[in-house]
Order: sequence, then structure tokens, then C-alpha cells
Amino acid sequence: MKIAFLLPALNEENQIKKILLNLKKKGVTLVIDNNSKDNTGKIAKKYSDYYLLNSKNKGYDYSVKRGLKFLLDKKFKIAITFDADGQHNLSDALKLKKKIHNFDLIIGNRNIYNRNIEEKISKISYRYFKVKDPLTGMKCYNLQNLDHRIKDLKLNERDYGLFFLKWMGEIKFKNIKIIANKKIKKSSMGERIDVEKRFYKVFCKILDKFEIKY
Repeated sequence: MKIAFLLPALNEENQIKKILLNLKKKGVTLVIDNNSKDNTGKIAKKYSDYYLLNSKNKGYDYSVKRGLKFLLDKKFKIAITFDADGQHNLSDALKLKKKIHNFDLIIGNRNIYNRNIEEKISKISYRYFKVKDPLTGMKCYNLQNLDHRIKDLKLNERDYGLFFLKWMGEIKFKNIKIIANKKIKKSSMGERIDVEKRFYKVFCKILDKFEIKY
């Protein structure tokens, strides 16, 4: 079954060509260009199978949701989100793909975190949801099983990639260990403390939805 690799990208001209050529050995590639200011768009148009451009920088979460909706419309059955900054490995993506047939979602559990808040959120997430690494950029979606949930995703609701936690208790998922390579550039989401606060605020709203006292 053909895999669709979904790559949200912002100013990734230095590594995106290499990543795309590698991924295309095993599946179809879709780049969601979050209004890059470098040559990311030019490279992605040439080397990806599908290319979508956000009219302005709308963030990682918007790009993932838009990509999932696009792939669902194109009748793909499996989608794997894959960072365009060189953090992920194709071998790990293929490990997730092997398990997806028995699940709705496979979550890549990284060996390292990019921010302190990610470790905190992960500990709380595992305690209540058994999800070890909710902010990981590598997840494998069974698009067939998640059809109506993906269609109902709100593009302008900022969830920082945590939207899937709202499905807990209704979907079957699995954590799988992956190796995250050290970042070679600053995060496109930013490194400031206010970014960490926003991650945590969104996460706490999800906990409130489940009436979890934390």
C-alpha cells in the first residue's frame, strides 16, 4: 500500500531536496510550504509529488491539518508526517507503517526533546492518555479509519499538532520508539519561552475537555 509522506516546511532549502529524494524511494511526497522566504518552494515544486503553498505563515498545525485533508481527498490510505529539517529517519517511518494496519494512529516516541516543556507535557500525557510523545513530528495516520475525524479538523484552530489527543478513548493507537537527529537549525516555531507557554496552554485545554485535574 502506497505511503504518503506529509512534510510541513518553512525555510528548509538546505536539506529538503535530500529528504524528498530519499522518501520518494518508498512513497509519495506532499510538501506544505508555510510561506517560506528562501528556495524551499522552488525545490519542493521540482522534487515533491504534490506541493501546496500557504498564502502566509499559518503555522505547523495548520499545515499538518491541511495536508491530511488533501491526502484524504486524494484517496491515500496511509499518511506519515515527516519533519523537513532533517530530524527524522526513513527507517523509523517504515517501522510505523508496518504497524498501522492494526491501529488508527502510530506515534513516534523520540529519544530526545527539543524543549523542556515537551518533556513535561509528555509525562502528563503518558499518565492520562498513555501517549508518550504527543508533540513528536512523526506520526502515522490510518486515513481510512480516521476519515470523519480528519474531515472535521478545524484549520484555524491552533492545536500545535496536539489535535489527535482530542480523539483519545475513541481511537486505537500505539507508541513506537524512534531516533530523532539533532536539529541543524532553529525551530520554525521559535525558541522563545512564550512558545513553550502556548504549547502548555493548548495542552491544558485538552485536559480540561476530559475533565482531568492536573
